[in-house]
Amino acid sequence: AAALAAAGLVLAAGPAGLAEEAAALQPWLVDVRRELHRIPELRYEEEKTSAVIRRELEAMGVPFRHPVAGHGVVAEIGAGDRAA
Repeated sequence: AAALAAAGLVLAAGPAGLAEEAAALQPWLVDVRRELHRIPELRYEEEKTSAVIRRELEAMGVPFRHPVAGHGVVAEIGAGDRAA
């Protein structure tokens, strides 16, 4: 995730560069998915999953609220000034 943030991969190229930027995100997405699948947790007991999500959001500089209803995480991802 740190590499993602450091590389500035925020899908900012618009429609023309979207496929290339999405392809650049694939290794990171695969790594996070695999990490989450290595830590199966029961419903409403997703403490480790929540920690992974919070870590990745922090690395990208995305503000979030936690805890929400236990281990929940709420993040608002918008487009610049339009994000509330």
